[in-house]
Amino acid sequence: MKKILIALTLLMSVAMCRALPLLEEGEAEDPSISETRRLKAEISLLNLLNGLYLSNDQLDKLIALGDRAEAVERRALKDFVADSAPYLSGLKSLRDSLYTPTGSAPELKKAAQEAEVKHVMGPRDVMAEESGRLEEEARGVLSEAQVAVVEGFKPCLIPPKTLSDPVAVGQLTTTDKEEAALDVMRRMPEDLYQKRRQEVVRIVLDRGEREKGKMPADVRRGMEGTLLKKLDEARSLSDADFGLKKKDYAKEFQLFDETVVYHHGHKRELGKIHRFLLSGGAARTLRRYKDAVAKAPARTQGEAPVGEDPADQKAKARRGAMMRFGGATMQAIKEYMDSGKLAKSEAQRLRQELKALKESNDQDKQYAGVSRIAARLASLGVTPKLVDGAYGRLAYLCHKKCLPPGPLLRPKGASKKGRPAKQGSADITGLGAMVAQARDYEDSGSLPLAYRTLSQVASYLERFKE
Repeated sequence: MKKILIALTLLMSVAMCRALPLLEEGEAEDPSISETRRLKAEISLLNLLNGLYLSNDQLDKLIALGDRAEAVERRALKDFVADSAPYLSGLKSLRDSLYTPTGSAPELKKAAQEAEVKHVMGPRDVMAEESGRLEEEARGVLSEAQVAVVEGFKPCLIPPKTLSDPVAVGQLTTTDKEEAALDVMRRMPEDLYQKRRQEVVRIVLDRGEREKGKMPADVRRGMEGTLLKKLDEARSLSDADFGLKKKDYAKEFQLFDETVVYHHGHKRELGKIHRFLLSGGAARTLRRYKDAVAKAPARTQGEAPVGEDPADQKAKARRGAMMRFGGATMQAIKEYMDSGKLAKSEAQRLRQELKALKESNDQDKQYAGVSRIAARLASLGVTPKLVDGAYGRLAYLCHKKCLPPGPLLRPKGASKKGRPAKQGSADITGLGAMVAQARDYEDSGSLPLAYRTLSQVASYLERFKE
């Protein structure tokens, strides 16, 4: 599938905006580059396989499905190559016209768009539909826990320790993400919940349609009403009742019966099971892996996790965030004093207060004290260090409220102006988008707007239930 995606989507599709390769026309890529790419992909797949604990029967079924997926890939590539000459000729004509002062003529643009649909998008959709059915079969080969591992896997050279722990793998369920999302929605302050409930349901339905197909409008409206009702019900439950019923509620947000696929107007998007286990020569790696496992002694237990206790890690993260909040506020005092906005006597008093707070073991007291000093400074204007401290404030609140960090805790500089933060189920609060907006304000020099936006985010976070 990898070759097809490159040939039919990345290199040929004008809908995808990618940087051009640093190669002259006709120049071949150095073999070491392609070999490096191949080796890293194979290592990453082996790391995943070592964490799945597949049986021989599962391996046999996945190998067979991988062979079928590669056959689909070869057939599509062969068809594309056989019919590519007029398509490439049209692309070259469009390119050459763009080098002229007047640009491309409307008929050239129209012809290129029609060729794109005929030679790229149409075949791509047909191929994706066939490959998607194979992916559904592969999903049925795996257990719920194994599906959860694949869906959460990120390509890596060195796997995380939890991936090699069979006990941890066995405890994974496919409702983990939905349960975590419901927990966040339950703890939201009411005003934020009312702003986000409709958007969260839209995100869930859109994700479901990408995976299983587009629903008829009346079906979607009915599901939207059902999910909104379930969200409201989950929020009304006591903590004890939610603990007992959360898995049942989470299953409601998985939406789709695996035997039901909607096709009306749908353009299927392939998922991680296809990406990792069926495409890019996965069948060959699976065969070699099966032979290697048969010759190796059976694994009875995974590597024992090593490192800090999770509770200690969380406490350390909170302390680090508080130090950033307090430290940046301390530096901001100097900015205000140097600019003449803050009298030296007041600056010394505020510094002494911050030093006393640093010695305290009461983090609630520290947070309240630093927040009060930051508010005093903000009343005199906004400086870069005051904004930097605001990010530390958000980091502390995220750790304290046990919220998924996501885009809220990205380090400064990770968001570039003009590149909005990725949105999706991970940012169900919508606060990540606000932080991204604040970073854009900061990049453009609008520090007061950045600080005001970050303060709004902090206000929401403060009111989350713990």
